[in-house]
Formats: sequence, structure tokens, C-alpha cells
Amino acid sequence: QAAIVQSGHHNIISTFFDSEDAVNAKYKASREHIALLRKKSTVLFGVDATKLHDHPGLRGKKFNIILFTFPHTGVPNYAHGCSGPNPKSIEGNKTLIRNFLRSAQHILATDGEINITLKTSCPYDKWTFPDFAEYEIEAKSQHDFTAHLFPGYIHQSTKGHITVNNGRAKTYVFGKKRKHQEEVKEKSGAFMPSSSFTLSVNFATVVDDDIKACVMEILSVSKHKNVNVLDIRRQFPEA
Repeated sequence: QAAIVQSGHHNIISTFFDSEDAVNAKYKASREHIALLRKKSTVLFGVDATKLHDHPGLRGKKFNIILFTFPHTGVPNYAHGCSGPNPKSIEGNKTLIRNFLRSAQHILATDGEINITLKTSCPYDKWTFPDFAEYEIEAKSQHDFTAHLFPGYIHQSTKGHITVNNGRAKTYVFGKKRKHQEEVKEKSGAFMPSSSFTLSVNFATVVDDDIKACVMEILSVSKHKNVNVLDIRRQFPEA
């Protein structure tokens, strides 16, 4: 979260499952990071990622971006007596992700997105996503997670003070289903074409200054000029 705030984004709510005392006991740099977050954003402790829509600090809000980076239930990936990955860990994490998505969809803006970042190695590759038939959201895209885009970011175990090698990781993007988006826009009175139409495009020669002016104009009216960002921390104390 601190890396996001340092990059200039301030309209953020950062949440932790643990209490503030527990977080400070686990992570050496937590006090410094929390102090930075409090200066320019909102910080909430004791937040269950599977019950976001019921939390008094989040209930009724709508977020453009909801981030859940390297979630984990706390059940060990490998356990004594298991010849491979711990089945309890796999099922527990699948349930965590499923319940997180079910809750997060209720506080997601119509055109917003949910980002979940997971390692792609075993056993994380067995953490399959749910069937979205009964959800308001669906999978939209995925891309490689690039840690250096978040200056100062270090992936640490939920046990505390243990740096984790990300290896290869991917960010999975989810958003509202098109049907749900259309229903919301119809209720709000937003323009929705009811029939097919023809679009005519004329091509013209342009120079770099023309392109720059066009881009700056688009950015100046971007609907995400003041985005609301919700960053979720891991749920339970383990790696």
C-alpha cells in the first residue's frame, strides 16, 4: 500500500486482517509504512476479506479498484504426512478466494475491477477460481505481476519478518458482467444504444505534437481521475 501512496495515489483504503499491534509485532517496517499511509489515506485493521461488504468502514462504498495481493489462509502449503501439497491448504485458499470475490462484488463500481495476484507455481496453480454463474462479476483478463512497478515493495510471509521469493506471479482481473453493467446504466439513465449503428472513421496524417495534445485531452477528462482504491491484505497469519 505504501508503494501505491508514494506513487501519488491518495484516495485509498488499506485494510489488514490483524490488529495494529499484531501487524507491528510481525513486520519491522510496519510502523513507518502505517504512518505514511495514515498521512495520505485511510487504514483499517481487523478487516475480514470475505466480509468486506458488511464492514462498517466499507459498507455502502463503491471502489474502482480492489486489490488482493498474494492471499493465503494460513494453512501450510505442505504438511507432515502429505506426499504432495496439503489438500486442506488448497481447499481453504479456494474457499477464501471464492468468498472474497462474492463479498467484493458488492462494493465494486460498475466499471471497476478486482485484481487478485497469485504465484503460478505449485500449489498455487491448484487454487482454481469459482464458476461465476451466480456472481455479478466475471474474469476479464490476466497479466504478469511486475513487482518493480511498486517501488520498495517486498513480498513478506504472513508469519512476519520472512521475505518471500515471488517467482512467477500473475494478476487476475475481474469485473462486472456486461449484462449487470447494462442494467445499472439503464437504471441510472446513462446512454445505452438500443440498436446497431454505423461508425464512420476518417484517417489523417498527424505529427507527434498532435498525438501528445490528443493524449493530454483524454487524460484531462478521464473518468478515473479520482479513483477509489481498496487494497486487501492477507487474511490469516501464515505464509
